[in-house]
Order: sequence, then structure tokens, then C-alpha cells
Amino acid sequence: MRIGSPTANERFKRRSKRLGWIAAAFAVAAHIGVFVLIPPLTIDSRDLPGFRPRMVLTVANFASPPCPGPCRSGYAAFDTTMTKPQVLNLPELTGRLPRLYPRLLWTYHEPSHGVVRVTVRRSGHVEDASLLASRGNGADDALLELVRRIRFAPPELPDSAAGLILSFEVSVEPPI
Repeated sequence: MRIGSPTANERFKRRSKRLGWIAAAFAVAAHIGVFVLIPPLTIDSRDLPGFRPRMVLTVANFASPPCPGPCRSGYAAFDTTMTKPQVLNLPELTGRLPRLYPRLLWTYHEPSHGVVRVTVRRSGHVEDASLLASRGNGADDALLELVRRIRFAPPELPDSAAGLILSFEVSVEPPI
């Protein structure tokens, strides 16, 4: 053995020490690149093809509407002895909600609630709709448009009545 020349064991220690520092530097650089420099991936559910979000639409609490003056002539006011009106096109309305509901309220999952007064023709189509109360969060137009598209089962009315006037609550809850 020569004096002054490193042994195989010493050479291995130096190389492994050098490789350890190189591996640590590479790992730090990779983590910085992946977790700091690359922005996080965000996916909006409305951008996915074929994705149908579950939105909850509720139509409930039917009542006789308050009439500020005389109620519209020729129309019967809803009372509790009548059978509760049935909404025929609820699945279709739920499918339209993502397009009708304001995008900002949808994004922040902001629910909307309102009390509406409607005039329903004998055929079950909504003739007129007005908002009696709401949360005031910007979805009032969407709620009214939604209510105007509701199709009820034809109500049981006296022969003299041209339609039915009633009020009910509408609630919309975007998916989370």
C-alpha cells in the first residue's frame, strides 16, 4: 500500500458523500418545481363533458296569495280544501337550472329562496308570476324565469273560473 493514496474505503466514502449532496439538491429542486412553480390544477365541474350536477329545486308550501287589491276577476284563489297542485316538469326544470342560475352564485354555492305569486291557467301553464319575498342575492330573475316555466297538472276549478291564483315557496340549492 502506498502512503498518501486513499484506500478503496475512503474513496467510496467520498463518492457517496458527493452523491448524497447531489441527490438532496435534486430533490429540493424537484419539490420547488412541482409545488411552488406549477400552479395548482383546478377543474370547474361545468367544464367536464357529460357532467350533470345535482341541484336541488324545491316547490312547497302552497297557500292563498295575499291580494293587494281585488284579486284578478275570473280566477279562483287557492285554498287549503283544494288538492295541492302538482309540478309536472320538475326534472326538466332542474336540468335548466345551471343555465338560468347566476354563475357567481353557482360558483360560491349560494342558495336562493323566494315566495312567488302565480296565476295558473286551466291548462296548468303559468300565466303570470311575481315575487312576493326573496333573499335578495341576485337570483330573483332566475327564480321568476324558473317559475314561469313550471307546468302544473290542470287544477280542479269551478266552471266559472278561468284559472287559479296561488303562492308558494321556491328554493334552489346549487351543488357543492
